[in-house]
Amino acid sequence: MNNFERIGNKLYALAAGKKSSRAHQSLSKATLVELFFDLVLVFCIRTIGSVLTDIEGSNIDWYTYYTFCFTFVLLIQIWFNSTVFMNRLGVGGLPDIVFLFTTMFLLIVMTQAISTSWEHYAIYNICWVLITVNMAVHWLIRYRHMAHPTEQMKRDTRMVILALGIQALLVLASHALPKNPAQIVCLIALLSGFSFWNVGGKDELNEENREHLTERCALLMVIMFGETLINFGAKVGTDLDLFRPIMHFLIIAGMFLIYINEIANLFDTDSLHGGRLYMAISAWLTFCVANLSVGYELATEGFSLMGLGGNAFFCLCIAIYLLSFLLFLPFNKYKHPSKKWIVARIIASLLVLMQTSTVVSAAQSFLTETGFLGVTAETAEIVMVRVMMIIAVIAVYAVMVIDRIALRRAKAKAALEASEDNEMAESALTGE
Repeated sequence: MNNFERIGNKLYALAAGKKSSRAHQSLSKATLVELFFDLVLVFCIRTIGSVLTDIEGSNIDWYTYYTFCFTFVLLIQIWFNSTVFMNRLGVGGLPDIVFLFTTMFLLIVMTQAISTSWEHYAIYNICWVLITVNMAVHWLIRYRHMAHPTEQMKRDTRMVILALGIQALLVLASHALPKNPAQIVCLIALLSGFSFWNVGGKDELNEENREHLTERCALLMVIMFGETLINFGAKVGTDLDLFRPIMHFLIIAGMFLIYINEIANLFDTDSLHGGRLYMAISAWLTFCVANLSVGYELATEGFSLMGLGGNAFFCLCIAIYLLSFLLFLPFNKYKHPSKKWIVARIIASLLVLMQTSTVVSAAQSFLTETGFLGVTAETAEIVMVRVMMIIAVIAVYAVMVIDRIALRRAKAKAALEASEDNEMAESALTGE
């Protein structure tokens, strides 16, 4: 090992919070470098959200929202590649830091170039190509320096480099085409990136890999929730009407606590297997939280999304988020969750979802026409918005309480079953 490699390993070990003697071993915890990468990623997600409100008029069309979703998926693909790389190959040396920071810089430049008119599409696509080439070279260098790569690792590396190469070539080819065909080619390039999700094949993650993967996914969600709250705080006005900020804060805090309870108390790391499904669910939840932030901006700025009001879109995101936790059932420690728990989760979600339908419009019309409780045409919308927020808060915290009750009962049931199994085992030994 030359002096450059020794210095690189020490620097990386310092960034990772680990001793240099473990510099080439797999990770069991997320490193500070990965934390910084996730911070940059969430900043980029926050940046691309601005494309939704940078329009003429107050209604956001489908193409503008598609532009946001397109770049979000691309960012998640890059995050997935980075996470799998660190999870499978562990800590390297100074070159790893250089490659990761290069990706971070290119991500920031790429997301600054996003717009619905794509006047800076060349910068966007060039950054995309450079990121894919950077990741492919990163995989290749680490593979070439592995002492005893397994056959699975050889296949994974070839597949990743091939997929990244195809993606880069497709994006480059789009520059020779008119605008509409070029966008179709870029969409094909984006979809080709999903081949990354098969990295690892049918290999089971070891204990260290499972711990690292769980912490990395949780880290992304925590940072995403933090960014969402920061966004809410930036929108709080100087007037005395703090009802909306308080309600939104309570909703986000409750949703965060639901996630923490799921990961800390219900999630079984032994059921991760290859980890791809869990990462996909985490990416989907991140998308839901990102849309919460978008919905809040639409509501406060008076925008609508394809005819759906900002408050209704916000409630839709809450309902989808709550229902999405049913996707975690395959990873539940307690393999047979209560049917009452599932029904309660669905009812709470539908209660929030109902606020996006004609029920709210009908109630608002009723208040306006009848003047019920002294409500006027000017105040009817304000009253309904507040009622919507209150119902959303009640539903979110009802789910949190139900989750805690279900957890307590599941633990008691598991303890009882364990006790019965022990008694049966003792009886069998006594009979022998």
